[in-house]
Amino acid sequence: MSEKDLESAFSQISLAFCCDQYTLKQRLQAEEHARNMAEENIQLELTRGRETLETLKGLCLDSKRSQILQKLELSLDILGGTVERISNTAEVLGAVHQEARVSRAVELMVAHVENLRRRHDRNAAEMEETKKMIQQQNSCRNLIDPRASPGFSFTSVRLFV
Repeated sequence: MSEKDLESAFSQISLAFCCDQYTLKQRLQAEEHARNMAEENIQLELTRGRETLETLKGLCLDSKRSQILQKLELSLDILGGTVERISNTAEVLGAVHQEARVSRAVELMVAHVENLRRRHDRNAAEMEETKKMIQQQNSCRNLIDPRASPGFSFTSVRLFV
């Protein structure tokens, strides 16, 4: 990326970060609520399925049908555990996706800071070179005419690098 493109990307990421921070708490609460509601709904349906299964068990008197109902009960238990694992895995996946987005943003920020550091180093070197040239010119003037006023001098100016 060019320095200008990098600076533009940095500005966009910075603005997006500020906007995200502004709404993060509300979005987090909304997402947690949606997840909790989905989990509660699934658990409710599993409970209803188990209750229906218990009702059928009471009505079923032969062993063949009882075995089928036991298998169905086991399937409901497995389904309940699977739903919980899916929920946990989905949260981890979401965290990894977010980490990837943040990682890219940090890469851009680091590149931008490196560009700023290089620019600062270049400017500092140019300023030192200019300072030396002016000091040499002042020295040459003083050698030619020792009574000449020193004129502009860096000794009287404070520079902030």
